[in-house]
Amino acid sequence: MSEKRNHTEDYLLYLKITKDLFKFCVIGDGGVGKSTFINFLTTGQLASNFKVTRTPYINIDGCKLGGHTIQLYDLAGQRRTDAHPLDHMQNVILKGTDIILFFFSLENLESFINIKKWYEEIKIFYKDWENDRPLLFLIGNKLDLPRNVESFNGEELVERMNDFEVYHEISLFSGKNVEDFLKILCDKLDEQFQNLKEIAGL
Repeated sequence: MSEKRNHTEDYLLYLKITKDLFKFCVIGDGGVGKSTFINFLTTGQLASNFKVTRTPYINIDGCKLGGHTIQLYDLAGQRRTDAHPLDHMQNVILKGTDIILFFFSLENLESFINIKKWYEEIKIFYKDWENDRPLLFLIGNKLDLPRNVESFNGEELVERMNDFEVYHEISLFSGKNVEDFLKILCDKLDEQFQNLKEIAGL
């Protein structure tokens, strides 16, 4: 492994490769579908089949996706100063994160506007943004409900920020486009796993 990497980075790389382990962080306002998405990954159930409960602070779960082991961090959507995991556990949550999923609701314009705030807060943590940042995905959920955010709004945001891998619209109630999005995620994970092995010289 590279001499430029510190012991923590070496250990994280070792775990990722030997355990085929990836860390996801799911971020966005409350009620946009973050916990619903994690429930789908862990149980296969859509929102129409279970009662949604909001995450009051943080929830950590795990699943298998495309043969990879995924560690899932679901953060509370209510952002109150000094009362959020990003205030108290930022390093624990964000260090070693491979993918950050930014969720908003297509029926809730404010949740879309707030994506920029979440993005800017996360970016501060990654001082060496170009080399150390995780992959970022923007997801518009609740495609089954009347829109207050159009597709071109999400596409323009991704293009303007130039840091997101893709913008994808889904419905975690009906299941529309969910499998397509998971296929995109799996392809990215396969690509990332090969990159990690190259970094480690394997």
